[in-house]
Parts: sequence; structure tokens; C-alpha cells
Amino acid sequence: MNLVKNRVAAFGAAGALAAGSVLAGGVLSPASAADTSYTCTTSGGPITLPVSVDNPFPSSVPAGQQVGAQDVEMIVSIPSALLPTIQLLLGSVGLPTTSLSGTVQNAAFVVGSQQVPINGLAAPSTAFPASGDMTLPFSGSTSAFTPSSSGSLPIGLPQSFDFLPGGQSSLALPCELAGPATTVGTLVVGSGTAEKESTTTRAKFLNTPLTTAKKPQVRVRVVQEDGDPAAGVVVVKKGKKVLKKVTLNDAGKKKFRFAKLARGQHKIVFRYKGNADSAASKVVKTVRVRRA
Repeated sequence: MNLVKNRVAAFGAAGALAAGSVLAGGVLSPASAADTSYTCTTSGGPITLPVSVDNPFPSSVPAGQQVGAQDVEMIVSIPSALLPTIQLLLGSVGLPTTSLSGTVQNAAFVVGSQQVPINGLAAPSTAFPASGDMTLPFSGSTSAFTPSSSGSLPIGLPQSFDFLPGGQSSLALPCELAGPATTVGTLVVGSGTAEKESTTTRAKFLNTPLTTAKKPQVRVRVVQEDGDPAAGVVVVKKGKKVLKKVTLNDAGKKKFRFAKLARGQHKIVFRYKGNADSAASKVVKTVRVRRA
């Protein structure tokens, strides 16, 4: 137990050194994603982690209507200076030191005056990078709730949460919102029915046949029912793992690459998150990867 305490102290000391390199963002993007930061407390002092949180909620709902469980995406960035110490932490509790997973507990959005818990927020095992900072993509879902008041309700970011590297309670770090961004959007609760243009999401792999040596190249396009281009973000996932998040251009398109895939058949989900005018949609593509 003393070894774990000493390692956590070292983690905090490294965090103090790395804090100067952390960018404290606070800008709300058109896709309603907030780039902010959280300060986590360790026995060795505070550390600051940049965090990006997507707005999972619809833009509006009729008064009295329940808002169902919504998928939540959160990206935690870990400065490179902290990574060796995290590896020591993992080794001190008998976990592999080549990769990192994690869970976030006790997090909740604040919609108006209501707490909306976030459930099952976890990041898959991710290999430590050879160099540079590390990003952990967390996925979870909100609890269903019915707004208790009408009007324009601000959606507040979680004020605090516990970050568990490797999912280990012995390494739990209590974290408090520290960045200038404190909200991620607005939920309008009214008496009418919220209407949005339906959309169609299309995706095409451009460099097939794929091998384990190739990064997949993809073109996505999202259009509204009337044929107009949609605006916003497309999230690319394989299972719970986020492979890429891209912002559509003015034509509702985007061409990009993402990380190489292992040999075999993969189902890749391209999910358009929607915006104030356009409803969410998705398409699932199956791709086979051959050995290089």
C-alpha cells in the first residue's frame, strides 16, 4: 500500500511539471463539444488533464417528454511527462505496463437544476504511445430523465468525477472542473414538438482491398432529406472504441484516414451526431482486412 501511495505522489509531482505544457481550452465548437480541463488531486499534488466532452442531448424536446439514455463520448488527454509514472503505478498493482484503460465514476451533467448521471464511462485498453501525449477515449451513457422545467436549460459539464487508471479503485483520482468551459450546450424544453430534418449518412472506403499495413481511407457524406448538406460531427467507432471524430465541411463531406486495423472482418459504425437543424443518423460498413 505504501508503494502505491509513493507512486501516486510521484504521479502528482510529474503532473506539476507537466502542467505548464497543458493547453487550457474553453471554446465551444459548432458541434457542441466542450474542450476544457480538470484538476485531479493526488498525494503528490494536483495534476491537470485536458478533457473534451460532447453534448449528448437533443437540442429541444416537448414539455413533459422524457429524454432517453444518450451515448456519451469523452476524451481525456494525458501529457507525455506523466506516462512513465502511470506505467509505474500500473506495475505497482500488478497490471500490464504496455497499455492503459480506465473508468470514470461519479460524473453527471447538470441540465438546468437537474443532475443527470453518466453511467458506464470507460476507456478500452490503449497502447502507450512511443512518443507524445496520450488520449483515452471514454464511452458511456446518460440516465433517462424528464426535464422538470421549461425554457432554455443550460447543459453544465460534470463538476467533478473520479478517474480510475486501469479501473483500479486504489489509484482513484478525484477530479474537479478547472477549465473555462463549464457548459456544453442548451436544451430547449417547450410545448411543441421538436422537428428536425432527417439525414442520411454515407461512408465509402477508398483504398480497398485493405491490408494490415494500410491506414483505411474513408469519405463520409451526410445530407438532409431535402438534399442539402448537413453540418456537424461524425464519430467513427468499432464496438466501443472511437477510431476518429471528424467535422464535416460546408458540402457535408469529409475525407480522412484512421488507425490501421488488425487482420479479419470489422464492422465500422459512422455516426452523425446531428445538430439544431439535422437529426442524427448512422451507417454501418463491414470491411475485411488482409495480412500485408
